[in-house]
Amino acid sequence: MITIETSTDYELIADILSRSPALIRPPSAGKLRAMPKTTFFLALYNGAPSGVSCIQKLDFWHSMTKYLFVVEEYRRRGIAGELLSESVSHAEEVYHTPVVVATTNVDNVPVHMLNRRHGFRICVRFKSPLSENVLLLWVRSGVSSPSHEMEPEEKQLEV
Repeated sequence: MITIETSTDYELIADILSRSPALIRPPSAGKLRAMPKTTFFLALYNGAPSGVSCIQKLDFWHSMTKYLFVVEEYRRRGIAGELLSESVSHAEEVYHTPVVVATTNVDNVPVHMLNRRHGFRICVRFKSPLSENVLLLWVRSGVSSPSHEMEPEEKQLEV
């Protein structure tokens, strides 16, 4: 059974994130604690810590989902989807931000599929300032859902 809860156990979150191969410099507990306007989510699978994510309010219009990671032995059980859903819901219902952004490595196809299922669209592709990795910036607007059919003039604006 998957349970998602908010967490301020920054040491545990930092320990879980230290296992992520996607992070060039995994954050320390101190860095996590110092992140302003941020809520962390801890996934428990049958009571065991199995994944993390967070949502950070950037400004009036935007929140950013960060550090979405599931421990390898717990993957393919729906945990990432639950974490992402919780982050997006928090952005919309608690932070009242209509736009949520996320970044992923260009090669991380499973997360691309997850983002698309949750209504995100690719906005831009760019080189990471921290490494040689190429990243994608994803955007999700609370006013359009994955099933929202765009008007013809909107399709012209789609990236």
